[in-house]
Amino acid sequence: MCGKRALSVYQPSRLGSRLKSLAGVVPRFWAGLALLAAAQLLAAPDVAAGIAVSPLQQEVTVRPGREAQFSVRVTNVKRAADARPQSVTVEVMDFSVSRDGGISFGEACKHSRSAVGWIGIDAGELVLRPGESRGIKGTVRAPFSADGDYWAAVMVTIGGPEKRQEGVNVVLRTASGIFVHVARRNYVERLSIGSLQVTPPRFDRHDNPGVEPGAEGAPVAPQNEQVLNVAADVINEGVGKFIASGTAALYLDGRRCVARIPLHAHRRRILPGHVRHFVGAMPAALPAGKYALRVVFDSGPQCVRKAFKEVEFDVNAELARRWEESGLARAPAELHLEPEQLSKSLTAGRFTVASIVVSNPSLASMRLRCRLDTETLPAGWIEITSTDFTLGPGMRRSVICRMAIPDNAQPGDYDGTLLIEAESAGLISANSVEVHRIPVRITIGR
Repeated sequence: MCGKRALSVYQPSRLGSRLKSLAGVVPRFWAGLALLAAAQLLAAPDVAAGIAVSPLQQEVTVRPGREAQFSVRVTNVKRAADARPQSVTVEVMDFSVSRDGGISFGEACKHSRSAVGWIGIDAGELVLRPGESRGIKGTVRAPFSADGDYWAAVMVTIGGPEKRQEGVNVVLRTASGIFVHVARRNYVERLSIGSLQVTPPRFDRHDNPGVEPGAEGAPVAPQNEQVLNVAADVINEGVGKFIASGTAALYLDGRRCVARIPLHAHRRRILPGHVRHFVGAMPAALPAGKYALRVVFDSGPQCVRKAFKEVEFDVNAELARRWEESGLARAPAELHLEPEQLSKSLTAGRFTVASIVVSNPSLASMRLRCRLDTETLPAGWIEITSTDFTLGPGMRRSVICRMAIPDNAQPGDYDGTLLIEAESAGLISANSVEVHRIPVRITIGR
């Protein structure tokens, strides 16, 4: 962690949730939970206790020694007849992202690439009437020595300036991430791989020493341990951020590629100097033999360099037998989609957002690719914000569809199909790719 004072930690189970913070449990110690979707592209503003902040994150490009402007909008979304004005405090704050993707922020998280000292805002304390929205203007002034990517957060705290007291204090807060890119030159991503671990499946628990492993009545390991697990750390050694993607390939006897495992992380965007932990799981049984597992990471579709690392392991005859007998590889790996179709009635000139929740109920990591077949739907009406991502076992994610209808759209029905291709971790010889089709219909009224 970053320190003991002014520290906030955010590790959401789902984006857009409302968060509260507990402070003062230990005298003079303050810890608050706050919302900062710094590595996500979301369509809707976040709401905490009736206060919405938009956008949740933005990038500001500035040249060394120059300045650039940005804005953040704070809204009191409560409109009920008995709603009261809400006071908020706005400040610029440091944050950092942990190896596992958790966000920590506060004064104790100050770091060498902090943009806090460069950012000025035209608000401190505000009082918003019910339904009132206020724009906050900010200015970034980059020093001549700046080079690469820097970051900070505009934090909005419900209520006035915080008073640290004995006992328990409840603090509601939400924030917008400000990523500053100092455009001095073209940057080549510098990614490397730290630790790489392969954990073969195990089928016996070892908490009952009186029972021989494999014997009748021996305690069985949980299903998530009856799979091959891969874990790797990706390090950003450069001055520019990037979005990492990784895959593990399994080679039998060091020659023939027999399986692939997509790797996933809570946040794929890796800031300069940060490390991100990627994992993958494969239930498909491997035959006995000597294996080399090679992981390959890149920094996005325009990447110049890739990072590689390899580790060897063995699968003995007994492990291969029990793995095959477990039958986990034969369990269905079907993706769950909700809803199974999109239908919107809109008017010309309208902008709206729809989402598809994609869930992975299997024990295998899945890589998903999304694209839109427009059919009679005009190109440009729908933008998909997440087109390539990976889900681990039991994970889910929303695919956001932004719909922008032009002013000259003619009345009628327009159809398309959202195609989601899911590639599960497994043997190359098996058919591990599924294509899901979600009908899309937009009806333009008169």
